[in-house]
Amino acid sequence: HARGGAGVDLTKFGQYYRRMKRLLPGWRGLTQLFAVTVLPLTLLLLFIAFGGVNMHQQDMRTLVGERDERAVQSAAAALQSELHHRMATITSMAVLASEDISFKDIFATTNDLAKDFNGGIAFLNTDGHLIEKTDNDRFWGWVSQNPNLIKLASSSDLEPVFSDPILDPSSDQLFVIISAYSDSRDVIVAGAFSPEALASETLTPTYPAGSH
Repeated sequence: HARGGAGVDLTKFGQYYRRMKRLLPGWRGLTQLFAVTVLPLTLLLLFIAFGGVNMHQQDMRTLVGERDERAVQSAAAALQSELHHRMATITSMAVLASEDISFKDIFATTNDLAKDFNGGIAFLNTDGHLIEKTDNDRFWGWVSQNPNLIKLASSSDLEPVFSDPILDPSSDQLFVIISAYSDSRDVIVAGAFSPEALASETLTPTYPAGSH
């Protein structure tokens, strides 16, 4: 047996070297298999997982957006319904004014409907001066003294008229007046309501206190 000068068995070393050389191609094959198949598959799975999370987040945002949109549409419809209801009340009172009924009797007949006008209801002449009212004396007294500052219905208006918001000097509360003209008596029937109170009463079921 051949030995090196340092006592190393060269024959065994050569056999070990040839055995490792035969094994190395196998390791290279495994490395290539990992690089070509396992690694791309792992990356694909990670991409699908993160993509699924992102899609879920987008779906949740879409659902929240659709829910909020439906809530806004519902609230707008509710407010519109309440405004139409108040218009109908004033129109009915204008029709009653065409009958031979006193203004006080008209108020008594429509007492339940008048509750929608927390600023009161009044009959005014075409100059805007007060004839009869339900309550809120100071506000209607101020309206009667400042008719030119307020948009009221006239003989040319076939539908009820909405005023701009009016600040009541005595209560510092905003009111909107809905008015309609009665041709038979040549008078204006007007009802005042608080937009803030209307919004609170109408929107609370949709947006309860503490909701987001």
